[in-house]
Amino acid sequence: MTLPTALSCSRLVLTIGIVIFLNQPGVAAKSAALALFMIAGATDWLDGYLARRWGQTSALGAILDPLTDKVLILGTFGALTLLGVVPGWMLAIIALREVAVTVARQAAVSRRVILPAAREGKQKMVSQVGAIVVCLSALVLREWPGGGDGPPAPLESALPWAVTGSLWLATVLTATSGISFFLRYRAALGSSRR
Repeated sequence: MTLPTALSCSRLVLTIGIVIFLNQPGVAAKSAALALFMIAGATDWLDGYLARRWGQTSALGAILDPLTDKVLILGTFGALTLLGVVPGWMLAIIALREVAVTVARQAAVSRRVILPAAREGKQKMVSQVGAIVVCLSALVLREWPGGGDGPPAPLESALPWAVTGSLWLATVLTATSGISFFLRYRAALGSSRR
């Protein structure tokens, strides 16, 4: 197994750690979840960079990289939904888009049709990662020790707006990128079903 592939696989382990820490009380656990998510995000960039630089791109890596990305994003969003941070309907939209696009891509690959990533998909990914970082940071700040006072008043009043705004942005960009994907590749997807 190459290092880029190992880094992709590490996101599965990191996702389990994130979910476990999110389900523990206290600022230390929430901070650990945030740290693990940041590390997982770094591995996502690093595995692609190393695979290209070292010429270690492979069919296995091409499957594992997006799959582990989906596990990381959906696993973390799912844990945040169980904590009441992310509305269930937003998780449903995000999950539906990710699963539908992944299935469509794999169906196309099985017919030797490559559907390259578009700008909208990259913007969607950035918005999802940003929303998760905002949500995790809000959880850390809410549990920060301070004699029960919590974060300073201006920050405390801004937290709900930051969380809601980032989640709406991620949900809208996720939905529009999914619609754009199927409109852009409708001809290729139609031919891949034949």
